[in-house]
Amino acid sequence: MRYALSYNEAAARYLRELSLTRAGRLRLNAALRTVEILSDAFRLDPVYRVGVGRFQFDYVFSDGGRPRLLTLIVDDTGAAYGVLKVVWADCNP
Repeated sequence: MRYALSYNEAAARYLRELSLTRAGRLRLNAALRTVEILSDAFRLDPVYRVGVGRFQFDYVFSDGGRPRLLTLIVDDTGAAYGVLKVVWADCNP
């Protein structure tokens, strides 16, 4: 199932304001598209669960030759309706 991805205001602002190269921004967008097509097996795996109705998604990508780690906390209480919501985001240099 493909999910519609929404964002709370703070996560959306954080991701929008990240200082990335153009290539890094494209890779970040690829990571977000990956969240939209996550399998239920991944989403429901206890290894990734961080509380009731939430899971953690980590994605490593290159930006300007440096590795970056994107961590998202995603609320999946709307998964039955095809909606996932990013409630927290961090991208370490």
